[in-house]
Amino acid sequence: MTKVAEFVEQTLRMLCEWKTIEILEMNLEEDRIPMILSIPPRLSISEVMGMLKGKTAIKLFKSFPALRKNPIGGTTFGVVDIV
Repeated sequence: MTKVAEFVEQTLRMLCEWKTIEILEMNLEEDRIPMILSIPPRLSISEVMGMLKGKTAIKLFKSFPALRKNPIGGTTFGVVDIV
C-alpha cells in the first residue's frame, strides 16, 4: 500500500470515528474507495459523503501538494475536458 493510500485510509477511519460512523467494509482501489458504512440516523448520507470527501481532500492536498497538479500542469481536481 502506498503512503497516499495509507494516509487516505487513516483519515477516513479517523473522520468516521469522530462522527460515530461504523465502517463495515472499505476497499482502497486505484481510482475509488467503495465503502459500506453504518451511519447514525441524525446524519444524512449526503452530509456524511460531503464531509468525508471534502475533509479527506483538504488533508490529502496539504500533506501531498504534488497531487494537486494534473498531468498537463494545471491545478484542477476532477474531470477536465480537453478540446
